Amino acid sequence: ERVTLTRPTFEHDLQFDAALQLIASLQGKAKAKGRAFGIKLSNTLANVNDGTRLPGGERYMSGRALFPITARLAADLAKALASKPEAGSGAGPLAFSYCGGASAHNAAACLAAGLGPLTVATDILKPGGYLRLEPMAREAVKALAAGVPSSPDAARLAALAESALSDEAYRGDYKKGEVVIKKSLPMTDCFAAPCIEACPAAQKPPAYMKALAKGDAKKALSIVLADNPLPFITGVLCDHQCMYACARIDYEGSVAIRDMKLACARATTIPAVAKPAVSGKGRTAVFGAGPAGLACAHYLALDGYPVTVFDKAAGAGGVPAGVIPAFRISREDIAADIDRIKALGAQFSFSWSGKMDLGALKAEGYTSFVVATGAPVPRELPLAGSGITVIDALEFLESAHHGSGYFAPGAPALRSGVVAGGGNTAMDASRVASRLAGKPKVAILYRRTRAEMPADIEEFEAALADGVVYKQLALPESAKPGTGGAAATLAVRHMNLGEPDSSGRRSPVPSDTTSEMPCDLIVAAVGEVPDAALLSSLGVVMKKDGRPEADAQTMATAATGVYVTGDARRGPASIIAAEADGRKAAYAILRGTGIEPTMEKLMPQAPDYEALSHRGDLLPAAKPSEPDFIKREAERCLSCGSACLRCVEVCPNRANFAMPVAVNGVFKQAIQIVHVDDLCNECGNCGFFCPYDGKPYEGKPTLFSSEADLRASGNAGFAFIGPRDRPNLAIRTDMGAGSPVTVMSNDSWKSAASMGSPMINLAKTILENHRYLVYGGKA
Repeated sequence: ERVTLTRPTFEHDLQFDAALQLIASLQGKAKAKGRAFGIKLSNTLANVNDGTRLPGGERYMSGRALFPITARLAADLAKALASKPEAGSGAGPLAFSYCGGASAHNAAACLAAGLGPLTVATDILKPGGYLRLEPMAREAVKALAAGVPSSPDAARLAALAESALSDEAYRGDYKKGEVVIKKSLPMTDCFAAPCIEACPAAQKPPAYMKALAKGDAKKALSIVLADNPLPFITGVLCDHQCMYACARIDYEGSVAIRDMKLACARATTIPAVAKPAVSGKGRTAVFGAGPAGLACAHYLALDGYPVTVFDKAAGAGGVPAGVIPAFRISREDIAADIDRIKALGAQFSFSWSGKMDLGALKAEGYTSFVVATGAPVPRELPLAGSGITVIDALEFLESAHHGSGYFAPGAPALRSGVVAGGGNTAMDASRVASRLAGKPKVAILYRRTRAEMPADIEEFEAALADGVVYKQLALPESAKPGTGGAAATLAVRHMNLGEPDSSGRRSPVPSDTTSEMPCDLIVAAVGEVPDAALLSSLGVVMKKDGRPEADAQTMATAATGVYVTGDARRGPASIIAAEADGRKAAYAILRGTGIEPTMEKLMPQAPDYEALSHRGDLLPAAKPSEPDFIKREAERCLSCGSACLRCVEVCPNRANFAMPVAVNGVFKQAIQIVHVDDLCNECGNCGFFCPYDGKPYEGKPTLFSSEADLRASGNAGFAFIGPRDRPNLAIRTDMGAGSPVTVMSNDSWKSAASMGSPMINLAKTILENHRYLVYGGKA
């Protein structure tokens, strides 16, 4: 028998004493009827809806977010019961059935604290799905074998609730990133690795990680080098958008892709052999020896095309070598990448004047010109008043490398400094400033909030770890000199967030309030722009936003033979994005001279059905220093490009079906997704977890139980109609309720002429191998 407590009564009227009286009463009634009575904690918790996913004013918290709250409730209730023996008088131990965020992560601890039975819902609605129950069961078996209390243990529950507050798994920012592919959902052959799709250079982490784990280091490194000629530099400094898109985020955190790339680079060497120089095809001059210029030179030299890289500095490396702090990357790692490019035959000319006389260069035989000079022109930080020195962040960081300015011997010690900005450059500048003589107090002032900050998460966290203070919604406004030896004063305008701007971020809007803080130095990290004067002098057309007009696929500009790459084209961006531009420019130059670039093609990876059976397992990440790091991280990779299956796993009704098919020219992938209309209640969970812009329950080929259901739907799909032994086929091949439905006879839809249709191939495979989906049995 069940007694239902209405929520208003429970939430507003019942306190613990009243609850204990009710529990005692119910226990007595249960005992009188020969039944046991227990308490269920706690399916959901109503809370205010922020409107980002669901309509209405109320939503329900469940799963991981609910665990610390419900564990505390269980501890408090167990303690109260222990202090009121009369509550359970003569009724035996009171069981707490537990559901508030139970998972493999905490199952053993819950049982050890006397909770049970455990029930789970939210966790199996995540990628991994019902397979998540297996590791949870394994943890439960271990706990039961070790012995568990027969009733809730108040002390252990209190310790469990307390530990949850410091457990990273329950933090709101535990999930760092979002599994997204910025493309429409394909109807078939939809499996793709989000890590590859997120990378500007389309690197292949699953392939090189699996190869390295199998002991084939040379193959692993060759896979890396095919897309990225700077594996050491990017293995340390890459902004790793791949990791923010990694499907493992929905388990226990991203695979350590960047560290695995560095492991590939350090595991072996592949000798770089210079090819005989191509003659009669011209030469390329690359201006700038940063990532974009180095990548362009690499891909040109790889095919023997003559290339010379010019740079103002005394050596190659660009921003990684001359701006990024030396404590972040070693000179040896930078040199390892540059030496490989030199060994391929690329020539370098340093201490370049910065002038580009195309006429003189053409007279020397150069026929193409690649601008890879970055974005060297700083934006100005408006600051009224005087008394505080303002220095550009790039100049500040470069002076750290040269030991000049504030880093020169005998330079005056600073007491306090401010870095204005929210990008990675600001993070670097703040960390360097905190190491200045005098160990000044350094604050980052950013006019938006952390949510809008473009800096990488770990770079921001590293700055905080170095003692840097972060102040959001803060904009330096005016300076006032100090008197009597006191520090100058900086007035800071407090900001509010308004409507989103063109970047998609909410615009900072000044408020009416300001505050003051002492400040000796402001480092302005508010962005840089390409050198418009230089580009215009080459005949490059500049856009209103201060960037040049250049083809996004070839990097070519309206000026004949002139290409613009990297930050010089994009504005400040990432190292790997600059490399991607350099490669595109090199390929365009090669193809323009009739040379097809050398490219290593990887065969599609076949599904690993044994690995698929373990997709519910939680696998904590290993650290690079641990001996099993390579094996563990390769194991954690879900190989999404061969079998994504997220829509299958997260569907509670199993309405999305993963069906093996023949790879016969109709399909490129050995598994296809079919949606079963009768099993779907359109909850939308598959659409939420699908990385594409689309909803599998609407966008995948759909099996209908009748022609009428097919016609009533907007899905592309099919239904078998007529006799079971020789059914006809009603089929719609296009999306949309208005798209035509065709009825085909059994002979026609099975004929060889129809086999080029993916939809008909799916229907044929279902009827031959999965007839139970149609008729519920062998029929």
